Amino acid sequence: MVHSLLIRIEREQNLYYDFGNKQYGDKMKKQSTFVFTGDIGFDKYMDRKWEDKHLITDGVLRFLHSSDHVVANVEGALIDLPPQDDTSGVKQLIHAMNPNAIKVLNHMHADVWNLCNNHILDAGEEGVAQTLKLAKENHAQTVGAGMNIEEAARPLIFDEAGGIGLFSVGYRRGCKPADVNCAGCLLWNDMEHIQKNIDEIKNAISASEIILNSSGINGMIYGQFLDLENNVENLSDIEKINSLKTGELFKAAILAGAKLGGASDNDLAHLEIYAKNLGLVFQLQDDLFDYDEDIKLKKKTFATVLGKSEVEKKIQELNGISFQEINKISGQKEFFVDFIDYMAKRTY
Repeated sequence: MVHSLLIRIEREQNLYYDFGNKQYGDKMKKQSTFVFTGDIGFDKYMDRKWEDKHLITDGVLRFLHSSDHVVANVEGALIDLPPQDDTSGVKQLIHAMNPNAIKVLNHMHADVWNLCNNHILDAGEEGVAQTLKLAKENHAQTVGAGMNIEEAARPLIFDEAGGIGLFSVGYRRGCKPADVNCAGCLLWNDMEHIQKNIDEIKNAISASEIILNSSGINGMIYGQFLDLENNVENLSDIEKINSLKTGELFKAAILAGAKLGGASDNDLAHLEIYAKNLGLVFQLQDDLFDYDEDIKLKKKTFATVLGKSEVEKKIQELNGISFQEINKISGQKEFFVDFIDYMAKRTY
């Protein structure tokens, strides 16, 4: 029997912006549904039951298939084992499954296999290795167990519904702990790896939010829209478009990477100024490169409005501010300093 719990995660966001007398907007609704099942196992008493088309009722299948993800607890390794020899008089309970049982997991649409349980090592490390291999071949992700502690502890991160992180832990009495060179499970009292997972998930979700906000209709999309509208009246309009396009592009790339690397809020604040300035420098340089063509087209840019010499002064000023900001961050700064120099010298 399979016990299932339906968890629905939903995020809804209203995004609107005004341009002149027009209002543009979109109601973006993102939701993801996860079904978590109980034990899925086929021991010797369930031999060949995976061939039974009616093993899972239509109602249960509809319930499973209505979700975006099915997380199944695979209770034992998927590996071919020779028949147990009972002549010794010693009976050993081994929960290992014939690999053909994958038919049931695939029929369930189980795209995540939880391997953190008390039987995953019944067939030894080879059983774990074969199960991980079969999961990969069947396009399923795994949590909770692996060939070493890093693999067992690794979380899954779903870039949907605002970001969802998933990892699995087991209790020490039943689950064998993984180690640096030893297959096993992530245990509930391994607080170092659990905290690391939580931090990684939070940083990944924050990085996704940075990219979404910078690229969405309050960022790059809005900037491109304003650019296509071509309703530029003054330098303020030009600066707004450039800030929303290249400014947000550089901001997304730099801040998302910094967040994934565990940057502090103080570092992120300095990096945001650095990124936006470099984005504007990039656009100012493009204005210089396209100056002659823009003059012919009577296109308003910083270069055509202010003149090339003023734009060159502005680039030097912005690079100076970027250099000051990057010297305020903790950790290594060489890459960011070199990037300023690279941007200043680019010719295309």
